[in-house]
Amino acid sequence: MKHSVKKILSERWYIFSISIILLYFFLQGIFFAFSIRQGVYPDENYHLVLISLYYKSHGFFVTHSPETYFLGPIQHLPYLYHLLAGKLLHLNIFPIADIYFLRLLSVLINFGTVVFAFLTFTRATKNKLVHVLALGMLTNFLYYTFMSASTTYDVLVNFFAMGSIYFLFSFFQKKRGKGNSLFFFFSFLFLGSLTKYTFLPLATILVIILLPSLFQKNIRTEMANIKFSKKIVFSSIFLLILIILNLNIYGYNLLHFKNIIPKCTDELTHEQCLNNIFYSSELYFSTETENHAFAPVSYFFEWKDLMGKNISGIYALQGFCKNEQEYDNCQFKSEDSFSSVTSIYQSELYRKFFTFLIAILPLLILFEALTNILRIHAPFKQEKMSAFIPMSITIILFYSIIVLYANFSAYYSTGTFAVTIHGRYLFPVLPLMCLVLSFFLLNYLSKKIAIFFTAAFVMFMFWNGLPLFIQDKQSSFIRNGKYESLLPQGSCSAKHPICGDLDPEEWAPCASENIWQCLIQK
Repeated sequence: MKHSVKKILSERWYIFSISIILLYFFLQGIFFAFSIRQGVYPDENYHLVLISLYYKSHGFFVTHSPETYFLGPIQHLPYLYHLLAGKLLHLNIFPIADIYFLRLLSVLINFGTVVFAFLTFTRATKNKLVHVLALGMLTNFLYYTFMSASTTYDVLVNFFAMGSIYFLFSFFQKKRGKGNSLFFFFSFLFLGSLTKYTFLPLATILVIILLPSLFQKNIRTEMANIKFSKKIVFSSIFLLILIILNLNIYGYNLLHFKNIIPKCTDELTHEQCLNNIFYSSELYFSTETENHAFAPVSYFFEWKDLMGKNISGIYALQGFCKNEQEYDNCQFKSEDSFSSVTSIYQSELYRKFFTFLIAILPLLILFEALTNILRIHAPFKQEKMSAFIPMSITIILFYSIIVLYANFSAYYSTGTFAVTIHGRYLFPVLPLMCLVLSFFLLNYLSKKIAIFFTAAFVMFMFWNGLPLFIQDKQSSFIRNGKYESLLPQGSCSAKHPICGDLDPEEWAPCASENIWQCLIQK
């Protein structure tokens, strides 16, 4: 009886802890959605304009026009996020600005991502303390919660990524009903690929992990025994449509442009592309010196440190100017043709602690491997490692290597070290990082020490997250005043208070709270 009461109390505390963590994460997203200035989130203004095009479009696709040249190529890129956001924007019948509506939509999507992450943790290990620690760690990464309210396709990519991983784990764990897991797995894979092309490397490693199991006798027997029904027909039609939509993007691009995504000049002329800040900046960087300070090995160590810094702290945009002109909202004078002001906010103590944990993780993994290979009995070992932990490590390593390669390629072509090193690029596998780290940190601790460590760690991350951010009053991120509607009515003034006498195409590079409303309206 006493044991039964303790078990019930333990279960209640577990449910209470998970509920509090999820609720706090959701409230953090609400705070950021309503308090952060427009344009602070990376590429937010680009996404707002593209969403507005789908909002105005009567169909499901957008085409080029002189007013869209500054966006670069838009016709043959993955479009699912912008399409959904643009169409859902018609449902904003509430008395809030459109940007709030879109950010709240992101909060809901990212909340779904975190729920999928928690369900994945429960598949990977039975240790409930690992579930609490991993979830507490994930939801208190300040940059992760910060980006949960951003208007960007990354939130939808992360949702499909975590959903795909969950259904893959579910497929391996279930003894029956594997067909349902397989259907949702491929659905999320195809939908993620329709959202952003950077989803493809993750889809590749997940399919590689899945393929050998499809040839197992019991799997083939179960698939062969699936009875023909309306559900099977509709599921097959749905997957076929997703395959066709993906081929329409990536197949078309490979046939016509010899690449999975088009370059700007594949869709527009060179002169038209000059209106696009990314194309123009690439031209500028290509004229820079080709001396590279870092060889591949030394680059990796520098990359690792900066990527860790960007994950554990907020990396946000404060301005982007063009043609050596100074704009009030950019808050700096540019001596180069293209310059951006970025800001990284973080707790220095937390950064050092996070770096330390990442550094000892390989040692913990090595210790686990040795104890298993040599069959050494380790005291206080909580549970035997399931196949999902090595699987998670494989996914993390594969995806991280692809990101590292892409970053190094960008560095080699531009000569600029930090040009594409952003912590959010690892967000699709960040939940798995939290899972692996939590598992190895707790698996060799006694239960009492593990409970204390979990509570202390989560509280440490909690304090060095949003509370410290609010206490430090990061005014460079916080908005002033109220936003008007993202899609204002009427006509745009010929002389914009910020844009001045510049042509509309020259307004695009400078991020501000009003300039993109003017562009959208045009």
